[in-house]
Amino acid sequence: MSNESNVAEINRLVAQIKYFNFQYWNMNDPKISDYGYDTIIEQLKIRDPNNPILDFKGSYSLLAKNNKIDKVTHNRKMLSLAKFYDYKELIKWAESVSRNKDEVFKLQPKFDGIAGKIDRKTGTLSTSGDTGEVGENISHKLPLIGFELYKGDDVREEILGEIILLKPDFERVKSKLLRKNGKEYKIPRSAVIGMLATEELISSEFNKLLKFVDYENFSHDYTCEELKLINFTEYIENLKKWHYPLDGLVLKLKDQEYFDSLGETSHHYLGNMSLKFGNPTGITKLLDIQLQSGKHTITPVGIVENVIIEGIDNRKMSFHNFKYVMDNDICIGDTIEIERCGEIIPQFKRIVEKSTDPNRTVISTFKCPDCQSPLVYDEPNLRCPNRQCTGRIIKVLTDSVVRIGIEELGPGTIKKLVLENGVSTLNEVLELTYEDVITLSGFGETSAVNLINEIDKVKNSTIHDYSILASFNIQGIGVTLSKKILKVFDIFELSEMSIDELTEIDGIGPGRANLIFEFMEDKLDSLMEIYNSFDVIESKYIDQVKKINVCFTGKNSKPRNYWVELSKQNGLEFIKSVTKEVNILVTNDVNSTSNKIKTAKKYGCKIITYEQFVEFLNNL
Repeated sequence: MSNESNVAEINRLVAQIKYFNFQYWNMNDPKISDYGYDTIIEQLKIRDPNNPILDFKGSYSLLAKNNKIDKVTHNRKMLSLAKFYDYKELIKWAESVSRNKDEVFKLQPKFDGIAGKIDRKTGTLSTSGDTGEVGENISHKLPLIGFELYKGDDVREEILGEIILLKPDFERVKSKLLRKNGKEYKIPRSAVIGMLATEELISSEFNKLLKFVDYENFSHDYTCEELKLINFTEYIENLKKWHYPLDGLVLKLKDQEYFDSLGETSHHYLGNMSLKFGNPTGITKLLDIQLQSGKHTITPVGIVENVIIEGIDNRKMSFHNFKYVMDNDICIGDTIEIERCGEIIPQFKRIVEKSTDPNRTVISTFKCPDCQSPLVYDEPNLRCPNRQCTGRIIKVLTDSVVRIGIEELGPGTIKKLVLENGVSTLNEVLELTYEDVITLSGFGETSAVNLINEIDKVKNSTIHDYSILASFNIQGIGVTLSKKILKVFDIFELSEMSIDELTEIDGIGPGRANLIFEFMEDKLDSLMEIYNSFDVIESKYIDQVKKINVCFTGKNSKPRNYWVELSKQNGLEFIKSVTKEVNILVTNDVNSTSNKIKTAKKYGCKIITYEQFVEFLNNL
């Protein structure tokens, strides 16, 4: 291979790694299996072993998603694990670190969740964090977590385990436990991250849904000699029958003093190792490539001959983006291997056999599936240049109404509004009347009234400014970044900033700055129209608003501390007794004649039930 070709291949591999890193760590939305990712890493190591991206230490930080979470410094680092995909390599590693054939190892399942630690002295529950040295205090999430702890003689001051979501529980709640964009989580681990990272109040129906699983509950001791005799294939198949989400095994030296003496890298300890499960795969033929419209890009989807993988029919597969199709020289008619990764749509793994068709050519030109405009290749994606494309409008509006709080307006109705009524903007959705809706196919009087009532309800409620900005779907500017921006600059200041000034905002590079600037020039009137339609809570000034003081009385199914902690999380101040300073008294019976109720009425304090209090917090 020429030097020029080698450089091009290195650049291609680096671009893929950056994309998959961003999707996994920043977006909590994995787009490739661990095995597929590691294969790309190994390819780059061969071609460019000193490439700086190989030093990337991926770790998930909830602090990146929720800046209200406190940091915790670990007495002992909670590092990641080095890994093999072949059990024979695992045995070789065990032999290499054993002092003799009787060296004892702990063998444990590798759970697919978020590593956690209980500090028995402080009662704190924390995560490993970015580097394994500083984690995140998630004690405020205790109502969401049940505990499966080791019940033997136990003198540990710190308990290490994994916070997971059992597979049956995930299937049961995934249609209710949604991302901020209204979409379902694809795998249990992503749902765990979402529940732990969110600042928003999570419904009490999810209490104890998550599980903290103590690693010691599942630990089995084997000598180095015994490890050679284990039927790992059978062992792994038995593990996969569990309801726990698993992605491998962990082997660790039992002698802690010897373990410590081996030291560590910046990524992992040298005294333990993991065996990752390979994802189930199937061999099939690529029949076609279809395109799906997104908010900003067009995604290629492979149509394949049906192949059954672990009892599941598979007729579609993902190519991630169009560059992936071109770089892998994928053509219709090729025999390919695809792999499943949890609940994610199967992904391309490799070409098994190229089509023998003499006219086999790389697919390189497409038209938009919705408006038939010639697509633009904007590496690494395809993009429809038509700003009035109905496919893009439907996707954007579907996301916008969720961010603005209109929960009853689903993709099917949005599609009808766009195609039948010509609706194209969020402003037009908010201005819909009964007469507009009743003409839609499939709509009757009741459904039309319910939809208009839902829109009116949202229009008459308070809304955060970041929800409005995020609802306009500026590429790369979601809810999280909108919050961050508007905490420093209000909407009006943002609209008057130059591109250079925008690039100085933390998290805004030149690309995003240009997109924000162009949006403000083009859509400022629409933004202000919606802004002026609501009672807006402005992030920059929210801390200047007088604290709301709350007091609780009467029995409830949850302990008082739960409500106190919930209040603090939402910026309210808890006061033990009713005084002139109390704004809200929460009670189980608003008609009670208790002294607290009488005093609250005397001072003109608002008196509400616990159910109304939850609704109040949801609308903050």
